[in-house]
Amino acid sequence: MGLLNRYWLHLLLLGLLTVFCVWLYNAGSESGANAVQKQWDKAKAEQQKAIDTEKEKIAKLEETHRTEVTRLTHDLAEAQKTHQVELATAAAEFRDRLRSSEERAAIYRRQAEGGSADRGSLASYASRLDVALEEGRALEREYRSTLGLRDEQIKALSRQIKADRSLLEEK
Repeated sequence: MGLLNRYWLHLLLLGLLTVFCVWLYNAGSESGANAVQKQWDKAKAEQQKAIDTEKEKIAKLEETHRTEVTRLTHDLAEAQKTHQVELATAAAEFRDRLRSSEERAAIYRRQAEGGSADRGSLASYASRLDVALEEGRALEREYRSTLGLRDEQIKALSRQIKADRSLLEEK
């Protein structure tokens, strides 16, 4: 019987040792899993914070870009309005000069009527030249205004391209 009691005692100790090892393994495993989960959560929180920071930075850059593009669009519209005013002014000046041209033509005719037939044709020719000159002046003014508008458009577009590039480089 002594041998049987010893056998049970060893079996009982072996069982207790097994239970203790299983408990120790589970406790260590759970502790390790919790530590890894904490590290994971911390890393994810840091990543989310970095993402949020970048999103804020991009939002600020986009707002700056929108403001710049709005300003440039406004400047371009103002240049267009200025161009239209200059064209209207040039047209009014052309009409005034054309009237003056007609008055000068009348003077040329009166002077030419005092003399020979050649003077009449000279007056007519001078009148046509005067009209052509005034038309040329009007066209020159219109072209100058159009070139001014084009220059402003190119400058505005250049600034807009720079703003776009700046936005893209900042991202």
